[in-house]
Amino acid sequence: MGKTYFLAAIANELAQLGFETTLVHVPTLSSELKSAIGANRLEEKVEFLKTSPILMLDDIGAESNSAWFRDEILMIVLEYRMMQELPTFFSSNLTIEELQEHLSVSNRGDVELLKAKRLIERVRFLSKEIFFCTIMHFVTEFHWENLSGCRSRNHGVCWNDFSRGIYCSRLSYI
Repeated sequence: MGKTYFLAAIANELAQLGFETTLVHVPTLSSELKSAIGANRLEEKVEFLKTSPILMLDDIGAESNSAWFRDEILMIVLEYRMMQELPTFFSSNLTIEELQEHLSVSNRGDVELLKAKRLIERVRFLSKEIFFCTIMHFVTEFHWENLSGCRSRNHGVCWNDFSRGIYCSRLSYI
């Protein structure tokens, strides 16, 4: 079981409980949003990401470094979601510290530490980092009861706090 599968399983469970979720692959999203500029649909797509009741950003940090995507898309979306306290989930092959380093360098080679740090502050506000160990099929420091206000029939736990998502990163293989 991998990080994408894990997010999809959470999205599926939430959908069964009546929650609307949006799961997007960040590298694909970056490419699609660049195409949306020519079709004059960028604002509509960004607004959808900003206001989605539950947003799951899969594989963040795997996209090509782009100051435009970092500053004009991710920052705007995450700032709005932070201000509205909307649940946001992330998955990445990078820890949050590694993601900050990745986001600090643009495709032109410019280093912008402050912009990356500000974006990571929003990621930290919106989520709690957990480390996913793929072979043992478990997640440390993750509690199903932190996901929503409904009772899960599959896990038998009460989900009572849906204010924060998770940032799921691969730390190690065990």
